[in-house]
Amino acid sequence: MASVEAGPSDEGKLFSVLTLLTTLLSLPPFFWHIKNRNLAASSLVFWIILTNILYFINSLIWPSDNLDGWWRGYGLCDIEVKLQVAATVGIPAALVFLMRNLARVLDTNRTVLQPKPAQRKRQIAIELLLCCGAPVYVIIVHYIVQDARYYIFAIAGCVVPFDNSWPSIVLVQIWSPFLSVVAAYYSSEQA
Repeated sequence: MASVEAGPSDEGKLFSVLTLLTTLLSLPPFFWHIKNRNLAASSLVFWIILTNILYFINSLIWPSDNLDGWWRGYGLCDIEVKLQVAATVGIPAALVFLMRNLARVLDTNRTVLQPKPAQRKRQIAIELLLCCGAPVYVIIVHYIVQDARYYIFAIAGCVVPFDNSWPSIVLVQIWSPFLSVVAAYYSSEQA
């Protein structure tokens, strides 16, 4: 029986177009936040752009369920899954600082009109540590708990493998919900 060559699915085509569109729409805010030295916002937009680029690439490489015609993803998927696991922490970390900064601005009892240079440096150091350091930490410890190099699915492409063990939860998976709770706390602080 001859195999039928399946072309890209309609979902794959739509997904490719939408990820490319959202990437292009995210570029102006990214450059604007970089220009204004808003580290948390530029970090958030960076992670969003990066994940959209990865999903765009993946939807072009694996556009259908034709397993026989798929490329195995060697090299590309090894890099992509590390970037994806970093984004799972990078996005909530950036949200923590966005919400924290908004809470500080809206707090009329402890408003600082012009922070001292030492305060500004400390703020930047803390933001850099969490917005850049936390994703790097998760990339490193993911090597310890990963049970496979990667999984490949139609349209989504390379997917991060997580082991269902307690070290995986403690070292990698807990940080995204934890940072999301911290961001929620800051967002409700002035409510």
